[in-house]
Amino acid sequence: MISTSHQIDSFFKFALDAHQRGDLIKAKHLYEQILSQNIHHFDALHLLGVVAHQMNDPARSIQLINLALKINPNIYVVYNNLGLALQAQSDLTGNLVYLSQSVEVFKKSLKLEKNNPETYFNLANSFSNLQQYKNALDHYNLAIKINPNYAQAFNNRGNIHQELNDYHAALADYEQAINIYPYYDEAYTNKGNILHDFARFDDAMSSYDTAISVNPDNAEAYWNKSLLLLLLGNYEEGLKLYEWRWQRQNSTTPTRQFNAPLWLGDTNLKGKTILIHGEQGLGDSIQFCRYINRVADLGAKVIYEDQKALEGLFKNLDGVSKFVVFGNPLPTFDYHCPLLSLPLAFKETKETIFDPSPYLYADPDKVNYWKSKLDTKIKFHIGICWSSFSLFRYDKKRSMKLAEFANALPIGNIEYICLQKEIKVEDEVTLKARDDIQFIGAELNDFTDTAAVIENLDLIISTCTSVPHLSAAMGKRTIILLSHVADWRW
Repeated sequence: MISTSHQIDSFFKFALDAHQRGDLIKAKHLYEQILSQNIHHFDALHLLGVVAHQMNDPARSIQLINLALKINPNIYVVYNNLGLALQAQSDLTGNLVYLSQSVEVFKKSLKLEKNNPETYFNLANSFSNLQQYKNALDHYNLAIKINPNYAQAFNNRGNIHQELNDYHAALADYEQAINIYPYYDEAYTNKGNILHDFARFDDAMSSYDTAISVNPDNAEAYWNKSLLLLLLGNYEEGLKLYEWRWQRQNSTTPTRQFNAPLWLGDTNLKGKTILIHGEQGLGDSIQFCRYINRVADLGAKVIYEDQKALEGLFKNLDGVSKFVVFGNPLPTFDYHCPLLSLPLAFKETKETIFDPSPYLYADPDKVNYWKSKLDTKIKFHIGICWSSFSLFRYDKKRSMKLAEFANALPIGNIEYICLQKEIKVEDEVTLKARDDIQFIGAELNDFTDTAAVIENLDLIISTCTSVPHLSAAMGKRTIILLSHVADWRW
């Protein structure tokens, strides 16, 4: 029991000491004891809020620090810590409102202290996550101006330059971050990514290896190294490292938890039931579903789970006993395997890659329907696709404007069929000006419709979307426009 001011001061010193030593549980307990006697103890409220943030409870942190600010609204570091808690709450909930609130809080901090580089850095991070890249760049610049040795600011500014397609500036920033802090594994990873895009593959590999030597738990470095190995045709090592995708922060492929064990080719499946589950984009599922029949050939009953959009297309896929739409209850199974881990399970090499196409087929009735709709006076019918509406971070590397895409299309006795369900606003004017491009998006309800249209076409020309995955899986002649350094899947 503490009651006197002197006792509270002593407890606070013990609490602060525990906090500084990293003993968060003890610090939390002592701060709470102080507040049980004096609910208006500013430092205890503020630092208990910091502890809550450090213990991954940003909502509680926000509540406590706001209470502290009601007592004393004139200390810049308190606003700074509140802003960090708001960023964490945004990360936890996916709600960008918290990020917008953090921007205002960091601005209040800067009004109290204009020369704190960490506040400019934190504010820049919020702008970056809001995709306000110009504002982010300006505030990273301010942080670096105050502290020219701010390695994190150089690294994060490099990320902004990359978003703005200024890859040479990004590389310079990553190199400067490394010069300042030679053990900065994240900067080595980012540098490797830029070098990869520059097709400087040996240098990129060296950068990834350095990142891993500095931090053997750097999942991003292992994963990016795997992409490079796969691109270079080293499937044996690349597929093993590709499994690091499950360890990445903010991964688009979070780990699934099942009672059944993971199968990676090392157990006899004869007489067993295995769940194969899609994990990435629709195009990836279309490309890699060809491995499922090989699993069935091992004597296994295969349950396949994937997105609703693929249900009709995959209902007759060879080797699949049951298709389950993602989110629906799953039947009992003995093993499971993510779809893109099947090449690893089969120990795929550059020499053993097989092409079973066609392995996906269009509905005959729908094929006949679309055949009746095509102009028989036209000599060539060509399907086209130039962009997607994907939220994929690097979609800009695989999408084009229709004006740029259409400018390369020959004009003659040709009808172009747009295989995109949706058209971006920026493409509408170009589409209206081309009477040789037929837009049928309203009638493309799912992939079975797209497949039926493709079956009636002579050629498909597309950027890297699900469309060329589908046309190639159907054995249709396909031309794909790729980045100068293509994704390994192609």
